[in-house]
Amino acid sequence: MIDRLIRFLEWWIPEGLIRDGLVGDLEERRDEPGGGRGGRRGDWWLIGQLAHAALVYAPRRVRRAGRTRPVRRHLAHLARDSRYGLRTLGATPFTSTLAVLTLAVGIAMTSCVFGIAHGILIRPLPLPGADRLVAIDLLAADSGRPVEFEALDLRDFRERQETFVAVEGYFRRAVGSTGSDGQATSLPAGFVTAGALEALGARPALGRTFAAGEDFRDDIAHVVIGHDLWQRRFGGGEDVLGSLLDVDGRRLAVIGVMPPGFAFPIEEELWLPMDFPMPTTDRGSGRSFAVFGRLAGDVERARADVDARAAASHIGAAHPGDHTALTASLSALSRRHLPAGLDSLLYVMVAAVVCVLLIAAVNLANLLLARSLTRRRDISIRKALGATTGRVGQQFAVESAIVCVFGTALGLAIAIAGLRLVDRAVSPLDLGMPYWVDFRLSGSAVWIFVAVLTLATLAAGTAPALRVAARTPTTGPPRGGLGARSPSAGVSGRLVSVQIALASALLICAALLARSVVNARGVEKGFETDHVVAATLSLPEDGDDRDPSARFAAVLDEVAAVPGVASATVARGAPGTGPTFTWRFEVRGGGAATPLPSADGVPIGHDYPATMGLRVIRGRAFTPTESRVGSEPALLVNETLARRHLGANPVGRQIRIGEGGEGPWLPVVGVVADTYIGSRTGGIGMSTEPREQMYISWGVFPYRAATLLVRTHDDPRGVVSGVRSALAEVAPGVPLARPRVLAEAIDESTWAFRLFGAVFSVFGGAALVLTVSGLYGVLAFSVNRRRGELGVRMALGADSVRIRRLVLVHAGRQLLFGSAAGALLAFGLSSAMRAALFGVAPADPVVYLVTLGAVLGVGTLAALAPATLATRSDPLEALRR
Repeated sequence: MIDRLIRFLEWWIPEGLIRDGLVGDLEERRDEPGGGRGGRRGDWWLIGQLAHAALVYAPRRVRRAGRTRPVRRHLAHLARDSRYGLRTLGATPFTSTLAVLTLAVGIAMTSCVFGIAHGILIRPLPLPGADRLVAIDLLAADSGRPVEFEALDLRDFRERQETFVAVEGYFRRAVGSTGSDGQATSLPAGFVTAGALEALGARPALGRTFAAGEDFRDDIAHVVIGHDLWQRRFGGGEDVLGSLLDVDGRRLAVIGVMPPGFAFPIEEELWLPMDFPMPTTDRGSGRSFAVFGRLAGDVERARADVDARAAASHIGAAHPGDHTALTASLSALSRRHLPAGLDSLLYVMVAAVVCVLLIAAVNLANLLLARSLTRRRDISIRKALGATTGRVGQQFAVESAIVCVFGTALGLAIAIAGLRLVDRAVSPLDLGMPYWVDFRLSGSAVWIFVAVLTLATLAAGTAPALRVAARTPTTGPPRGGLGARSPSAGVSGRLVSVQIALASALLICAALLARSVVNARGVEKGFETDHVVAATLSLPEDGDDRDPSARFAAVLDEVAAVPGVASATVARGAPGTGPTFTWRFEVRGGGAATPLPSADGVPIGHDYPATMGLRVIRGRAFTPTESRVGSEPALLVNETLARRHLGANPVGRQIRIGEGGEGPWLPVVGVVADTYIGSRTGGIGMSTEPREQMYISWGVFPYRAATLLVRTHDDPRGVVSGVRSALAEVAPGVPLARPRVLAEAIDESTWAFRLFGAVFSVFGGAALVLTVSGLYGVLAFSVNRRRGELGVRMALGADSVRIRRLVLVHAGRQLLFGSAAGALLAFGLSSAMRAALFGVAPADPVVYLVTLGAVLGVGTLAALAPATLATRSDPLEALRR
């Protein structure tokens, strides 16, 4: 019975485990004195013990044996395959190094670009519940154009809405602050409603934020400072609360310190409550500002949209004399301060780097495919010695994994260094990016790219070997022959055509952006930028001083007396130094246009044309008295506005600024040349057509913030210290903020052309190098496989010219097909990034012809080496084989 039971159990328990292990142990225990029972009862006792051991003890031993023996065996095979793989890769250093570099370039470029895109477009605000924060904008219901939020609008919106737990406002302005050393500095400040900081979810590291009732008043007494300013100005002491900080000549008590890293909305260093009183009935008299809201916990975005539109509609209907019909729109707060059009360009850049990733994957597949197919003899010998197809595949998979390890490590190192270089390159540029924008590697994206390229590497390195191993006989190594082309060679050729198409598309986009850079630098600006310095001034509130124009006049007189200064003036937004206003206007006697036309508006001082070298074509410039508050307002217009709206005699015509038909009619006293005002978004969306512009005399608006423009006789940098000293004489405590040479400021205002042009140039160059190496590798592999065929051709009378032509024609078909497909792909990419092009069409024929000609030329040069190698085939060796 025991023997029958053992035979029954041995079909699921390995032989020897039962008979030699369990049975031997149990028989010894039965024969021990007192260890068991004799006779039939003893047999049943043994059967019971054996069954119990089989159910409990045997599975444990089976699992233990199954874990240890195969694992050790596989580890031994893996170590042996790794050593052999390293020797094999070292035997072909060119191919192995090229494969590692290809993998590293693909990982590095995609990781860098996705790190940039993630930091700008995807990374949320570093605030609690950031997904519940939305920007709120008022829009005209008929035209969809933005309508500025004002204090009374904010009050009414708060009363009408039902889906937000908080609706707050803010605006930015630079303020002057004098330190203990007596030196005035400019600090970026945020002016907020009382509950704004709390609504953002930002908790102060020390003290508190603003309380209800501390905003919308002209006698503000408190300030909240940032962590960096606390460390720099107060030494990081915890006794900072209650300390006084000079802000625009006012002594404000510090009531709180924000945590490190908080700088909402851009890079602010301190926050003050709204420093103007709430208007009573006069809408349009207060300052406008941006508004955001925090959604209630259970409110969906769609419901909040409906609620916001209803509240805005009520404001427009309740005050028809102040507003047209209104609606509202909600957007992510993290997107509010990004340059318009930047997101579309980043998506194009992501698409471009995906092209590079595909090129890298295709090139890697070609290299490993060729390498696998050239080792048919090695595979045949292995199989003849008893290796299974799985063991052959494992060896090639280990070699591919080694390539992945080295390529991934090198690619991540390049990506980290590349992001640091990008950060250093953009740091000097005034991009106006919010403080939460951070260029760093995105872990999830990096793992995706590594996984894609790793799978491509393993598949390309292992699949051909498995295919060859499955078809290779085990009787011996393959014999030589003519070396006819295999289907895999045709696959490699088609992959090279794909590479050429992608590389051509990227190079065409890079050439279009390079052409845009040249066009932007060569655009006719309409004024002289040499020897002009631009800086920012912000005059503080001084009691009953409601006429800052008189103080600006005193500043200009003192600055004009500085040695080396030819003239000086002020403007509200000079070219390249900041945004201009957009004014709707109506021409008297010109008919009612719907909607009203708009123009770039710039308030300027009377010396603006002389300082900027702006030509007055008709009429006159402003007089000194027109730069003072209370003077009769006047206008200058540019040629484009005069030609389109004012007819043949523009001087003397009258224009009314704004909507509603209640403003005064302003006379046009002169016409000036068209000028380049500048770009608000680094050049994104900038048009080559001159825009309509109007200049209003400085005395119309009592601005306290202005751009100081100084023309010098010699080097403009040499007068900055003198101008700063002169400013300290007439306006102590007012800093001279960000003095820059105007030519450099204008050049920086087109940073998008240079930045994206450089990025696409790197992409295109890397893609071209990868494509050329891939073309060379495939052709060399094809020639090597066809050496027998080519030798027979030469033995039958073909000369070197015909052999070379045979190879070049094969390469030419790949180049032509890939270039044609690349031109179509480039048109799609360039159309998507149209906003970043300046003075060049997405389908510019010159750019396309020159770029594709360069690709064809470089590809032909890459094909010449394999073609020359083909002419060296030995006819006698081919016949002998």
